[in-house]
Amino acid sequence: MRALLFLLLKLALLVAGFVWLANHPGSVSIAWEGWQIDTSPALLIGGSFALALLFYGLIYLFTALRAGPRAWARARRWKQREAGMDALTDGFLALAAGEAGPARLAIKRVYQGLGDRPLALLLTAQTALLDQDLETARKAFTDLTEQPRAAFLGWRGLVTVERAAGNLDAALVAVRHAQSLKPNAPAILQARLDLAAQRGDWADYRQALELGGDALAAPERHHRQAVAALAEAQAHEAAGAPGAALVAVDDALSADKEFEPALLAKARLLQTEGRADEARAWAEKHWRKHPHSDFLPFLLTATDALGRYRQAEKLLRAANQHPEAELALGKAAFDARLWGEARRHLDLARAAPATERRALLALADLAEAEHQNHAQALQFQADAQSAAPNPGWRCAACGTPAQTWEPICPACGQVGTHQWGASSPATPPSTALTAPALLP
Repeated sequence: MRALLFLLLKLALLVAGFVWLANHPGSVSIAWEGWQIDTSPALLIGGSFALALLFYGLIYLFTALRAGPRAWARARRWKQREAGMDALTDGFLALAAGEAGPARLAIKRVYQGLGDRPLALLLTAQTALLDQDLETARKAFTDLTEQPRAAFLGWRGLVTVERAAGNLDAALVAVRHAQSLKPNAPAILQARLDLAAQRGDWADYRQALELGGDALAAPERHHRQAVAALAEAQAHEAAGAPGAALVAVDDALSADKEFEPALLAKARLLQTEGRADEARAWAEKHWRKHPHSDFLPFLLTATDALGRYRQAEKLLRAANQHPEAELALGKAAFDARLWGEARRHLDLARAAPATERRALLALADLAEAEHQNHAQALQFQADAQSAAPNPGWRCAACGTPAQTWEPICPACGQVGTHQWGASSPATPPSTALTAPALLP
């Protein structure tokens, strides 16, 4: 509205000017190089205005003719780009639906519209993965690594391709590149940890945690560090290097000072190194919070049965009447032929599910030793068969039992899931179908 009013004002001023010139006639003479021009002021001004309009029109036409091809090219490129973006959308929608055929058809239109751009390469790679064409996927992801803004996507995709192809060394190279670009990316950290665990390279596992551990909550990070350090200790111990194993165990305890497998391992390694007094002191220090049966060989060291009974009494007080201590004291009393004390403490141990089965078997031995009561011994043995299983090392993820603590569950492959305790039904793995991921 304001523009219209402004235009009308300009027209009104122009008309007023011509009217004023018509009301005030006169003459104008121009002499130049032998030429003589006589005219009126109105005609001179009108002619000048018309000449200016002509020159403006010529200049506009020249500019339009010069810029026309470039404008047409820009319009064409814009149309191609829009077509490429539409094709890209169609391609990713097909991928999300798990339809490789329509995705392949979209790829050609994407390259025509967008060229060799990261999203086009990503669509190519993802379609190839859906088709299980690892070679095409590897080439597309490799091309992505050469584009600075998309290099992380390329390396991450190569991790998926090389793991699918079973090339763990190549996958490790790719995952290290990816983590160097984005150290705290959770998926990349987990991939590198999985690869290190598969290879048994616990030093690389710990290095990955140091680089990208901020992606994990502090308790989880500390637990994983302790697991990796203790796994290294096991490797050193198996190689006959208990000293190096002790250093690794201390690393595990630095990460998690209450990590029970490391506490037990340190007592054993100190004993192996001939440092029996230190092993006993270590076991005594941690028995109160961790009354584990594997500590008992370092705590019940007296050469006579009565001496071991006295030691077991101290353990019971230290562990605040823990069932494991009650069972140890009951067995020590049995060895010392203190039948009444043995029965009393074994009955107390029998009341706890974790020690019930072992206490019943000890009571069967007691019935035989004290009164040669075969019937009662058989009854205790029968009761033991129906009692809760003895505690042991068990995978918290799948429930698979193990003879000793292991860093990796051999059944489900999970790292750091072995815990000490009674058996519990495992949660069955999910069989639900999931849509293919749009990113590797």
